[in-house]
Amino acid sequence: MSTLRYGLIAATNNRATTLTDTNIYDDVHKQFEFQKQTVLADKILTNDEKTFAIRLLTKNYDRDKVIYDDENVESANQSWFEEAKSHLTISNKWMDIVRCYGLTQNPSNGNYMLAMHKMEIDLRKYLQQNHNKLTRKDRINITYEIIKALYFIHFGKAIHRDLHSGNILYSQFDNYWLIGDLGFCGPADKSSISIYGNLPYIAPEVI
Repeated sequence: MSTLRYGLIAATNNRATTLTDTNIYDDVHKQFEFQKQTVLADKILTNDEKTFAIRLLTKNYDRDKVIYDDENVESANQSWFEEAKSHLTISNKWMDIVRCYGLTQNPSNGNYMLAMHKMEIDLRKYLQQNHNKLTRKDRINITYEIIKALYFIHFGKAIHRDLHSGNILYSQFDNYWLIGDLGFCGPADKSSISIYGNLPYIAPEVI
């Protein structure tokens, strides 16, 4: 395998995600297929880099299709149960984490889902839309709320392990920033041999 250019891989995956129109690709399957085809059509990446980029997209897809009800609890892997446990314990203990109300069941197919508090927008999209409107005080307040939410996760002797602008979420109704997506969250004293997280935020030496 040739030397991989991780910066270009990250940029291509980010571009594929940004170009995804959720009004057209309205479920995780369609979104994954569109992003995969976008990567394959890229003219800069080598074939090895495209393979690696799609492998990363697939990891996120495998996780998302479980969260968004495509896998039954009986066949879901251990990570799904860990996320459910993290949400039900951490989020209900601290108000700075997106609240989880429990499990619900889809009556049409019997699959289970996490019932989460609805959030309007993530930090990445919020900054794209409001970059020129934010005051210094606004930026400090957002940073403070992120730090506070992380503090409570760490106070509970856990680590988020996948913190990025896509899972820092804003509730316009409450005017509050919360942290969500606890799929990789786990005990601070329990190491993992797996590589996890969002590629642009992973240290190159561990990839």
